[in-house]
Amino acid sequence: MSAIAAISNEKRQAIAAINASKIWSRSELSDWDRIADHMDSFHNHFRQTFEHVYRHAEDYRMLGLSLNSFLAQAMSLYTHLNMHHSIEERFIFPHLSQRMPQFAHGEQHTREHQEMHKGLERYSAYIKTAQQTPSKYDGSELRAIMSELGSVLMPHMDAEVTSLKGASLRQYWAFDELKSFPM
Repeated sequence: MSAIAAISNEKRQAIAAINASKIWSRSELSDWDRIADHMDSFHNHFRQTFEHVYRHAEDYRMLGLSLNSFLAQAMSLYTHLNMHHSIEERFIFPHLSQRMPQFAHGEQHTREHQEMHKGLERYSAYIKTAQQTPSKYDGSELRAIMSELGSVLMPHMDAEVTSLKGASLRQYWAFDELKSFPM
């Protein structure tokens, strides 16, 4: 493991106690929240794209788009979410999971990713089918698929950001360790 290895429960409690007793400046609090804020900016983009595709699934022509153009926009949500999750799972979660159990393999955030991937694959398959056979496209069906996906995706994005807020990080990490975070 790296120099930022897993630590004993006693050491974690000591870090949490030191962090809880310190009076943090506004700038330091901002530094603690930097990771959550950064993640939330990505998540906000996904929320906006999701909402755009969902809202216009049945009236994309009002945007002046062809079905093919609309489906390309819809597919970008899948592509970007998949890439985002791959980066998280390969670089960010392993680092965080050294101390934060909710990021460990098989725990809260990775389980949510697995559940989301099922919905994302269904979403992608539907879009690919519609791209190949436009007559099979039904906006209400896409919205139903997205509703199911959104029931996992939206709460997950909120929970992930909450886990990355300074209040949570201070339970596990020392302030000077924030510089070692892979984001």
